[in-house]
Amino acid sequence: MKQHFVISLIVIGLATILAICASIGNGVLGFVIAFGLTCIIGGGICLFLALIAAVTKGSDLARSLMISAGILLLVGTGVCSTALGMNFHN
Repeated sequence: MKQHFVISLIVIGLATILAICASIGNGVLGFVIAFGLTCIIGGGICLFLALIAAVTKGSDLARSLMISAGILLLVGTGVCSTALGMNFHN
């Protein structure tokens, strides 16, 4: 597998594990919100690390982290907006 796919899978898996740990006992809506917020925060961290890697290191690591940041921010905003929509309908 290419490096950016491996880094993306590791980061998304880590976000899922953190969301599961954060939402124990809070139900499905708690997990959805925790997963969305974890993805958004993780995306911000990946974006910051990608900028540092682009300045100091090579472009391959920076590109991998930038792809991971984009995936996490996209998934996080989608999940959080869906969770807010579910919350308003209850």
